[in-house]
Amino acid sequence: MSAKKDFDQVLKKAERQGFRIERTGKGGKVKIYCPDGGIVFASATPSDSRAVRNLVADLRRHGYA
Repeated sequence: MSAKKDFDQVLKKAERQGFRIERTGKGGKVKIYCPDGGIVFASATPSDSRAVRNLVADLRRHGYA
């Protein structure tokens, strides 16, 4: 699978778990509000699979399963 498809799947799963997703003004970043009050920023266009793994690691620190 492509990094973009993996990224989108992670975001959908996060939304189902109570995270709130917002695109920033110009669409270059994604702002993720975590249920525990934290905020995670990610690029809206991940360049490789490592970006997806880093996003998952950041979300896990805030309760993502």
